[in-house]
Amino acid sequence: MTQFNESIVEEAALAWLEGLGWATLPGSVIAPDAPGAERRDFGDVVLEHRLRSALARLNPGLPQEALDDAFRKVTRPEGADLIQRNRAVHRMLVNGVTVEYRAADGTIRGAQVRVIDFDDPTANDWLAVNQFAVVENRRTRRPDIVLFVNGLPLAVLELKNAADEEATIWTAYQQLQTYQAEIPSLFASNAVLVVSDGVEARIGVLGAGREWFKPWRTVDGTELAGETEPQLRVLIQGVFEHRRFLDLVRDFIVFEDDDGRITKKMAGYHQFHAVQVAVRETLRAAELGAGYSAHPELEFVRPRPEERYRTCVPFVPLQAAAGYFGDPRSLPDEDELEWVAVRTHRKLRPGMFVARVEGRSMEPAIPDGALCLFSAPVEGTRHGKTVLVELRDAVDPETGERYTVKRYESEKVPAGVDSWRHASVTLKPVNPEFPPMRLEPEEADRLRVVAELVEVLEAPAPEDRRRGDRRIGVVWHTQGSGKSLTMAFYAGRIIREPAMQNPTIVVLTDRNDLDEQLFGTFARCAELLRQPPKQAESRAHLRELLSVESGGVVFTTIQKFFPEAKGDRHPVLSRRRNIVVIADEAHRSQYDFIDGFARHMRDALPNASFIGFTGTPIEKEDANTRAVFGDYISIYDIQQAVEDGATVPIYYESRLARLALDEAERPRIDPDFEEVTEGEEAERKEKLKSKWAQLEAIVGAPRRLQLVAADIVEHFERRLEALDGKGMVVCMSRRIAVELYNEIVKLRPEWHSDSDEEGVVKVVMTGSASDPPEWQPHIRNKARREALARRFRDPSDPFRLVIVRDMWLTGFDAPPLHTMYLDKPMRGHGLMQAIARVNRVFRDKPGGLVVDYLGIARELKEALETYTASGGRGRTSLDQEEAVAVMLEKYEVCCDLFHGFDWSKWTTGTAEERLGLLPAAQEHILAQENGKDRFIQAVRELSKAFALAVPHEEAIRIRDDVGFFQAVQSVLAKRTLVDPPPEQDLDHAIRQILARAIAPEGVIDVFAAAGLKKPDISILSEEFLAEVRGMPQKNLAVELLRKLLEGEIRTRRRKNLVQSRSFAEMLEQSLRRYQNRTIEAAQVIEELIALAKEMREANARGEKLGLTEEELAFYDALETNDSAVKVLGDETLRQIARELVNTVRNNVTIDWTVREDVRARLRVMVRRVLRKHGYPPDKQEKATQTVIEQAELLSAEWAAA
Repeated sequence: MTQFNESIVEEAALAWLEGLGWATLPGSVIAPDAPGAERRDFGDVVLEHRLRSALARLNPGLPQEALDDAFRKVTRPEGADLIQRNRAVHRMLVNGVTVEYRAADGTIRGAQVRVIDFDDPTANDWLAVNQFAVVENRRTRRPDIVLFVNGLPLAVLELKNAADEEATIWTAYQQLQTYQAEIPSLFASNAVLVVSDGVEARIGVLGAGREWFKPWRTVDGTELAGETEPQLRVLIQGVFEHRRFLDLVRDFIVFEDDDGRITKKMAGYHQFHAVQVAVRETLRAAELGAGYSAHPELEFVRPRPEERYRTCVPFVPLQAAAGYFGDPRSLPDEDELEWVAVRTHRKLRPGMFVARVEGRSMEPAIPDGALCLFSAPVEGTRHGKTVLVELRDAVDPETGERYTVKRYESEKVPAGVDSWRHASVTLKPVNPEFPPMRLEPEEADRLRVVAELVEVLEAPAPEDRRRGDRRIGVVWHTQGSGKSLTMAFYAGRIIREPAMQNPTIVVLTDRNDLDEQLFGTFARCAELLRQPPKQAESRAHLRELLSVESGGVVFTTIQKFFPEAKGDRHPVLSRRRNIVVIADEAHRSQYDFIDGFARHMRDALPNASFIGFTGTPIEKEDANTRAVFGDYISIYDIQQAVEDGATVPIYYESRLARLALDEAERPRIDPDFEEVTEGEEAERKEKLKSKWAQLEAIVGAPRRLQLVAADIVEHFERRLEALDGKGMVVCMSRRIAVELYNEIVKLRPEWHSDSDEEGVVKVVMTGSASDPPEWQPHIRNKARREALARRFRDPSDPFRLVIVRDMWLTGFDAPPLHTMYLDKPMRGHGLMQAIARVNRVFRDKPGGLVVDYLGIARELKEALETYTASGGRGRTSLDQEEAVAVMLEKYEVCCDLFHGFDWSKWTTGTAEERLGLLPAAQEHILAQENGKDRFIQAVRELSKAFALAVPHEEAIRIRDDVGFFQAVQSVLAKRTLVDPPPEQDLDHAIRQILARAIAPEGVIDVFAAAGLKKPDISILSEEFLAEVRGMPQKNLAVELLRKLLEGEIRTRRRKNLVQSRSFAEMLEQSLRRYQNRTIEAAQVIEELIALAKEMREANARGEKLGLTEEELAFYDALETNDSAVKVLGDETLRQIARELVNTVRNNVTIDWTVREDVRARLRVMVRRVLRKHGYPPDKQEKATQTVIEQAELLSAEWAAA
């Protein structure tokens, strides 16, 4: 029977990479001393010959001196730590290596040496190596797959076995962390990291926590992969296709520099493809490109012979192309062909041609009537590529032609050892309206691949998307999913676009605090922009910044575009077409054509193009926003963001009923009443001001504030018991914010501090010297507010609760924030943006909670209606009652598992009585069929729901029971004394509740919980075994013995291969019979005790035989052959064992396990020793293999000695 294992996942990954044009080699083939060696030793992580060849190939005009200098700088990057060195290499990859050299005339010249050709993927060397062994710091490690581009390791894939429940993507992630610590040289040039177990797959970068390893859910951005498609295949084909991977490395990786603290970040798939679409739409809108892509209209030319395939290629009908280019011998004379000029970043070569593709089956990747650049096929697999195919005896059902353009997918299956064959071929359309064409192996001769698609050159623009309309579109990516970073990626990419001719980027917001926050993001990403961004400090400064001939990234607020007097026209600042205005939150009321943003921007920059980014949808009746920016060009909604782990769900809880207020004291919000922001208050009509004042007086009434403060303190403290993090209170006015602060510190005086560096609660607001004296301690300048923001973002800082009015409600990112208390009337976009402060991903945070003290349920419902009407999926917030319902459902499951068991002493008993409950509780669970696994899963689900439901009264009611369930779970889940459970097995909420439930006794010990003394498991004494035999809880005794014996076997496995295998088989056999209920617990206890005694006796065998521990291991390896024992006897076997130890020990080096030549020599030596002593010839091969395996276990210790 074929076993599913890690190697199958590895083989599949390599096959997918081959399909994308990567060459593949085993690590042993290029290892030192191998016939095809590409490394001098196992410390070499760069394939030197490939890198030097690429440098020479890509820089033909530079002398060897310059190339040698570039090689040295790339392979020996400077930096205090790994992330600094990684940043240095990335700069060299993207910008080239700066070198100086002496020219022939004796002058010193400078140059940028290209390491990678980002414009022509075919000019690079692409290699995937599996089992790439690296030796560093006396440690040997073998990453599963390393991807090299021009000899530099740019990606590492760590794979696990999906059939092994212990091997998950997170054990693969942990393995990568180990590699980074132990073989850091492999990661100096690393671009991306991938983990997969064959079912799930995630991609991330150096330094990223596990929560930032995300799925990649699309291959080409046109559609999301189906749930049944392998995530690893989608990720590999979506990321490592040559063109996409080069784009990702150059334009979608950034090293954020926050005052010297470097954080590496990479675009998610939604950001990557949104930017690609936005760039194409920018070229269309600015009329600087041709329709669908960045290429101008095709121009028919009459080239000289030397210009052919340099600036132009033939243009032929699709049918003729199949005849001409399918067989180059049939190609007519070049003078007879029609030639078209082609502007492309790709290198033209003979065999390329342009043809028009008809039909809709490949939309939207290739629209009907698109002009495409094709290339005659090259050797290698076609899998995953779009190709022009000739159907020999059939026709395309769509067009009725023998020639069709489809995506070519072939199923590759093993045909023997190290050989493959194609089982079937599928011609797959992109458009789901058209069926795929599948051909079985016997039909393979029915088709011929004529050419491969290189690029879509021109596509007819849809009728409603006119060229040159200066409306790029709107990118709607839900709040918290990285919108600000997407804007930075877009700006960097459009700046680099040659057709834009060094554009000017204007980044626009409507508030000073948003301008500051977004500017901070761009400033930290200055390397992406290839220039530092600048902030306009005044209208005059803005005009100065925009009165340039080219270039620049300028930040400004809308207000700076208004003329000096209302009704005046803004003077023209520039008529250039290569100006792009990026507007954040493209749905504000100021974006109008009468006397608002749109008019004045158009007056100032009449030929600029406009793109809007928003975290909330545009309302259907909002015609102004569409008139300025156009329609959506990319949507990433709440549902997708939560599914991808880009954000966490938001829950809603109303606390109105908790406030003991009379009906007259309760605030009433007029249905037509809108939020009044800081910048608008002075311009409101007197009637509206009066309404605001009346409502503010009720909301800020002293008695009400006392009740709200008391409820917030109680609620937040209970939240912190279940989930560590931060809270935010949103008040209606600055007066209320200050007075609420006073009420809170009356209840918790220790939360107050006059110092900005200390204190649990703070008010963050703006103000002036004219404000009341009691407000002054809370009014801070920009620098002090930013210092508080850094404290609030720091999860370890005691600053836990912030009170705001308008500050930090949009654009502010604090991942530890999990609870928002709303005591301010809000609606629409403002409400959705505010509540999104709690949806950021952070460690084990299961969700954010919005607590309502004013009654905004109707406003939330309206926001949801706008959201779904705009095409979004998912819900703006979930009622906390839903989390409570899930919690109670999981609670019932746990209670059912303890049916008939009394755990009341857990809440009423002494510490000793509570601890004494645990053995019986474990026994109760273990006695049930598959009880342990069912219970652990149930408690994990209950714990997550409990963390979301706290402090709902139902959560408080069952809190002690949850603590009991978690205590039992922690004991059952504990692995062994040798290998403690990984920290991620218990999330933060569980750990905190456990600490309160069990308190001062500390961590639960598995033996104390079972009522036993802690034994020395390496001995398993008679006294201890007798104590286990006498335990009343028989199932618990079995579980305890199993853990102890597994730990002992694991320890032996490091020294004695044969012995550990034998004991493992015996243990597995007994446990299998027990689990199948073929023997009772008491009987299996006797078997396990007998096994323990046998292990103990095995320890004494070496002394009896006069052998060391190492000699005994080799003796056992030889003794497995009964005939050898009979023929040779113990004395001869002992002599062979001693000689083998000396032979092997004297011939191993630290890297011998990965050097095939050393292994082969060692096998010869072992056989020689066996033959010398007359070991049975028919058993020598098996004995040799076992000896070598045994040697591998001991070699690390020997080589280090």
